[in-house]
Amino acid sequence: MDFTKPIYISTQSGGDLDINSIASSDVTTSLGPRSGYKVMATSLGASNAVGYVDKRAVDDGIDVGDAYLTGRQVDIQCAVFGSTLADFHSKMQDLSDAMRIIPRYYDSSVGFRTLKFSQATIDTATYTSGSAPLRMVVRPIGVPNVIYNQAASIEQSISTATSRGFSATMNLSFMAREPYRFRQDQRQISINVSSVSGSAATTALPNVGTAPSKPVIEIIHPSTSTAGVTISSITFVIDSKTVKLNNLVFDAKDTNNETRWYVDFDLHAVYRGVRTTAGGTYAQTLRLDVVDLTFFQFGVVVAKDDGSSVISTTWTGASKPDTITAKYYEAYF
Repeated sequence: MDFTKPIYISTQSGGDLDINSIASSDVTTSLGPRSGYKVMATSLGASNAVGYVDKRAVDDGIDVGDAYLTGRQVDIQCAVFGSTLADFHSKMQDLSDAMRIIPRYYDSSVGFRTLKFSQATIDTATYTSGSAPLRMVVRPIGVPNVIYNQAASIEQSISTATSRGFSATMNLSFMAREPYRFRQDQRQISINVSSVSGSAATTALPNVGTAPSKPVIEIIHPSTSTAGVTISSITFVIDSKTVKLNNLVFDAKDTNNETRWYVDFDLHAVYRGVRTTAGGTYAQTLRLDVVDLTFFQFGVVVAKDDGSSVISTTWTGASKPDTITAKYYEAYF
């Protein structure tokens, strides 16, 4: 985590709060009272393996074992600065409010939110600036402990001004839903539909991360047709795992109305999305009825250390989609 760059936690209203808004040099130089936040230290806890061992069934000589990684605790020591007593307490309150366990606006994700930060890297081929923008999906463990004392002024300041402002330290603790650090931006890979006509085409799925990625595949209505169309079948093969969809119905398309289909390789689910306003969001409906249960295995985009992945795409029928896009977040341990 780079302490010279902004560090954000998402708030209960869906925005972002920069908890590292004060530059490192501003903490010790004589610039007068400060107002904002400064991350002083952070701890990324271990992710311990949990698993099971299946004893031999009917003494057939087969042992089965597996292990899974748990979430990990993230602790942040954050100094809060206020130029006046009112500003100080307002800053403290804003940070406490951002640590609500289950805000109303996060019900759909069971209280989890985003912790965004940067990390220096030598991989300038991927991150040209030498800094990787990353995020973790976290949830506050509890409302932070706050200690106020009589000497709340900024003791590090060498200013001789009468008003030196106020400061205190808040310790923020989160539980990460997954033990990974994800890239903030999705990688988007377009599948070349023009080269496919009832036979398979392969498209490379790069992954610079050290953990497997699980894509969401978006299937868009044929652009050459404004009428309703049905794609007889589409089959995707990733990492030797096959999922097949049958009878994907696209409604008639006009300026406002459009249909898309989404295949979520993480949740093992298929959604039909419909928007009724130009540029609007697609209201998604779960549609597992289109999944061919003979081919119902969702593969992953393997990590860079494990090799490389390709997606094999096949469809049948007179109609084919305009665009197919695979989107996924690469992840690091």
